[in-house]
Amino acid sequence: MLTPDFVSHWNFALIWRRVLGVSNKISVAFAIAAFAFILAVPATGQQGRTEELTAEGVVVAVQLDPGAARSAMDVNSESLGDFAEVWMVRVNRPVSPNGAKYVLVEYTHVNRNEPFVTDSELDSTAWKFTLRPVSEDRRGTCEWGERYVPTTFGRHEKLPTAKTLACFQMKTRPVPAGR
Repeated sequence: MLTPDFVSHWNFALIWRRVLGVSNKISVAFAIAAFAFILAVPATGQQGRTEELTAEGVVVAVQLDPGAARSAMDVNSESLGDFAEVWMVRVNRPVSPNGAKYVLVEYTHVNRNEPFVTDSELDSTAWKFTLRPVSEDRRGTCEWGERYVPTTFGRHEKLPTAKTLACFQMKTRPVPAGR
């Protein structure tokens, strides 16, 4: 199967072949060097991208300040920024580099039309998450506070310390597993 990158590079090679055939002003060495550079640019651009991971699991705790309560985005509708919260998630299959079964997920509610994930949903639903790993230099994004309030799933578990967990970001509402 031909990928779009391969096709565009092949078309580019054909154009250079025509240029070299028509014009003797461009040296062959310069043409080869320019072609190699153009092929290298998309490859280096893809190295910096982080791939999305899909994981299934349950939310075992929600990060909250003492006395705070989770609130729907409607309450925060006058806010200029996106509403975000951090969840501790127990995944069915490890997705973190250290193979841990618990991860932190910063869920940023970018689309305000998506329904808010209610406490009752967190207490009763296994989810399918679409996650992006957070680089080590941005790991602080998941560490807003120390207090995690367990959900029904985490109430009877000894939860790990948040500082030891891998951090992931999520910008779309998770989907109930099995859908």
